[in-house]
Amino acid sequence: NDSGKLKINVEATTLGSYTAMTIKSDGKIGMGTTSPAMQLHVSHASPARVMISREDNTIVADEEIGRISFGGDDPTNATYQQGCSIMAVADGEWGTSSDSTDAPSRLEFYTVPDGSGTLTERMQIDKDGNIGIGTSAPGHLVQIGHGTSGVSPTLCLKVNSDATSQILFEADDASDRFQLYTNLDGTRANDLLVFRNQDVDSIMVIKGGATPSVGIGATPGYTFDVKA
Repeated sequence: NDSGKLKINVEATTLGSYTAMTIKSDGKIGMGTTSPAMQLHVSHASPARVMISREDNTIVADEEIGRISFGGDDPTNATYQQGCSIMAVADGEWGTSSDSTDAPSRLEFYTVPDGSGTLTERMQIDKDGNIGIGTSAPGHLVQIGHGTSGVSPTLCLKVNSDATSQILFEADDASDRFQLYTNLDGTRANDLLVFRNQDVDSIMVIKGGATPSVGIGATPGYTFDVKA
């Protein structure tokens, strides 16, 4: 049923006439589909792709390439403001003399804090693949910082009671590994923080409770317990 739809057709020598875009009566736009399910629906027989590009042949470092913004017109009707944004930015000069295909870039993720109307950068993935959370200049694969002076950044691995969480350091071929894991049973007295090698050898165990204890080579039976 094509009633209530505006169709834009394209004449092609080899394909004949086909519908390139459809606008339904409810405002939904379909590209490659005549039955868009969302406000903008892009479909293709092969993987569907959407590109946002900057028409500029002299892109330099820190210039914005494009962005996707999320916003609304609350409290003023038809006056829109941004709440979140994902921005693509040049992370160096594009098309250098030594490499015309050079296109270093980074992605920046923004949100607006409570009591403000200004976007604040929260996370970045730079041209080297480094991820920065709370920092705009990550120098490591993952770097966590905090923009407020005197506030320490916190990484939390939260699990249900009687469950294990861990940080795993492992060789590419999994031939060698080191673990830092916790075992929380909900009683606190038996909660453990364990340093392990190869999933077996307990290098050090810290036991919780009113009187914490430390064990080297085994779960501690005393305040400080070393097993040869």
